[in-house]
Amino acid sequence: MAVTTFDGQFSFKQDSLARLGKREPSKMNADQYAAFQNSPFMQGVRKTEDLCWSFTCDRDERRKKSDPSFKPTDDDFSAPKAHEFDRCINYYKVLGIDEYSTLEEVKKAYKKLSLVYHPDKTAGMSAEQKEEYAAVFIELKNAYLTLGDNATRRQYDRERDRDKASFEVNGFKPKTRAHFDASEVLKKLQEMQKPPGKHLEVPLAVKLEKFFYGGHKGIRRQRRVKDFGGFTQETRIYRVDIPRGASEPHDVTFRQGGDHHEDTRPDTLCFKMSSKPHALVERRGEDLVLRSRVGLGTTVQNDPLIWTEVPSVGGRHLLLWGQNPFYNSTRPGELRVKVEGEGLSSKGSLHFTCRPGLSSSSSMPARPVQPGADPTADQVVVSVKNMQTDGKIFIRIHKSATMADVRAKVVDVLGLPRGSTVRMLQHFSGGYTPFSDRQALGALRSLNCAGTAWTGVDFTPTRCKQFLRDCKQFRAFGAWNSLGFLPPTLGLRKGRGNPA
Repeated sequence: MAVTTFDGQFSFKQDSLARLGKREPSKMNADQYAAFQNSPFMQGVRKTEDLCWSFTCDRDERRKKSDPSFKPTDDDFSAPKAHEFDRCINYYKVLGIDEYSTLEEVKKAYKKLSLVYHPDKTAGMSAEQKEEYAAVFIELKNAYLTLGDNATRRQYDRERDRDKASFEVNGFKPKTRAHFDASEVLKKLQEMQKPPGKHLEVPLAVKLEKFFYGGHKGIRRQRRVKDFGGFTQETRIYRVDIPRGASEPHDVTFRQGGDHHEDTRPDTLCFKMSSKPHALVERRGEDLVLRSRVGLGTTVQNDPLIWTEVPSVGGRHLLLWGQNPFYNSTRPGELRVKVEGEGLSSKGSLHFTCRPGLSSSSSMPARPVQPGADPTADQVVVSVKNMQTDGKIFIRIHKSATMADVRAKVVDVLGLPRGSTVRMLQHFSGGYTPFSDRQALGALRSLNCAGTAWTGVDFTPTRCKQFLRDCKQFRAFGAWNSLGFLPPTLGLRKGRGNPA
């Protein structure tokens, strides 16, 4: 089998021989040689070499001043290279050193950077990081082989000086190649070797509500920072987070976040936060203690029930209601109350003292009732159960009410939005069918309903006040005792989910 190939270079050479014949290169005569030596090209070459030699001599003199052991000789330029360097790479920047550094400084910089980028130091890194560090270490090693040998270093400097001279004479910009720059790395390593700065504690007073609800606070503070131009002043905003129920003083530390210094690392700031005095309560650990006593009124001994409002943090009020320990008592005394879960955290409590004789803070006057008249005589209590959620409520309604009245009462008690549906159901032939709106309540005391889903009554502070007001109004009548069949209920207050 024969294979035919085509060599373009050989074909061109054969064509040239056929057209021009075989020629021998001619030598220049004396006049031609003299003209060539005086040409602008050769004048530029000689000027470049003279300027390059000037740069080399100046470099040698400066190295002698910084390194007394440096002994340059002409044999350095003909000595074998320790490494085939690339003059387009600035090996001085690769090691982060000065061009006139001593051999000892070259070795020291290489060892310091090897502790960071050596392959043995990359355990635990990702594959990409290991590959990046390996490439950097190769550059570091090439730089050390070039600059760590005196003869190789002088040859490297000579070639770079020639490029510099050519640029000044002919305007040819020297070629450069991207490389690793250790200046920033060495600067960080140098900063890490500095002794630590000062540890400054900054006291800070914040509102008690920050510890009660939790939150954050921004603090503006001037600090001295170091940049490329020296030291300047800047305004920094420090953000500190305060968790709910945090102990005092609450410490937030910013390591090296303070003033910068020349000989030490930046200062460390520690903000120590404590609460400002509150007008109503005092903090004791996780508990809150009401500063002033709560008044129960001057006639509290005449009432079997007790109710009042207790102020707390952030405009919040607690409604206190229960049996009156001062009922029909003539002796002086006070009631000490502990409400669990109402402290600065879920584990804390609110403590306060109630005393009769002081004016009451309660704003729940009972509606006037005619003496001897029982307002519940014509009313009954009916339970209503939601078929979807099994939620159950109890409503008080007139005996002659219809199912339409019951539906309206349920919507009002639950506070359902406009467009909600409530259907009262009756058991019929193994299933359920809606009541007619005109059907009378009669003897029914337990009803089922469908429509908009609900689980119970939202026991807001307003409803709680109304409930206590009704209790005060009806407790003297026989209907009060008839409520004993109602199951125990627990109202949940909005916002914290604790028993009201």
